[in-house]
Amino acid sequence: SLHDALPIFLEKVAKLQPGEKQTLKSFANDLIPVLCTEMKTPGFWGNADRVSSLQGLVGYRLVDSGVDAVVERYESLANDLVQLAKARQVDLLG
Repeated sequence: SLHDALPIFLEKVAKLQPGEKQTLKSFANDLIPVLCTEMKTPGFWGNADRVSSLQGLVGYRLVDSGVDAVVERYESLANDLVQLAKARQVDLLG
């Protein structure tokens, strides 16, 4: 599920300090409902402005996580996370 995939993805791309794994797990748990709400919008993926806005929100939340390794690459990670959500949309919206 995406609940498991998000933290695992972030662990793979970022060198984490002790304790940051739990922070990213909490980040993922907080982010999933936001992703679901946005993706339920009819035509969401066809609306570049909405997708861009979601990437901005994900980026803001990554910075807000305070995890240095994630903050350093927040823009590319935000894009990757939104694409991961798109790929896992069936999981998310079941």
